[in-house]
Amino acid sequence: MLLHKALVVATASTTPRKRLFVLCLIALTLIAVVGRVAVVGNTATQVVHIRVEEIAVMDVIGALSEPLTLTVPQSSDVAPVEHANTYLRYTSLVPEGKTRMITAAITAGSIQKGYALTLEAISISGNGSCGNPVPGGVYLSRTPQSIITGIGGCYTGTASTDGALISHALVVKDVVSLVSSETRTITISFTLTDAS
Repeated sequence: MLLHKALVVATASTTPRKRLFVLCLIALTLIAVVGRVAVVGNTATQVVHIRVEEIAVMDVIGALSEPLTLTVPQSSDVAPVEHANTYLRYTSLVPEGKTRMITAAITAGSIQKGYALTLEAISISGNGSCGNPVPGGVYLSRTPQSIITGIGGCYTGTASTDGALISHALVVKDVVSLVSSETRTITISFTLTDAS
């Protein structure tokens, strides 16, 4: 409104020279105001915080639908009965410098006297740092034992033969303790956990 009044006064009662000065002053003022608005409206910032959570997911495919069986031996020299058709599939995302492991333990039931059940990760397929099988595997018990160590950031995939191939073997430990026709059912639990 003040600019409008100044413009009216300048055009009504001033000399051409004064009018030119007032017009130049108004033009410079408008340019300064428009320029300031353009600078303010031309740039904006936003702060974005990104947090990646840890991931530890695992499942078992090809679970033991077929029982491990062993014929009562005629001598103490008996070959183990093996079953290698179980795969552990897992995804792991860890902080830098941290690793995970997979443990196995018997969590329900018990093995017959005279037998032992071994478990071994034979091979591992996947992308990233999917870990290393513990050489020779373990004799399963109620205490969790590492079967794969050194797992970093990895993804094993979801196909039927992706992941860590697990072999179970039923071995004779003491022939004298064996009982024929005795059937037992056990549950084995696998856990993807932080390395200690």
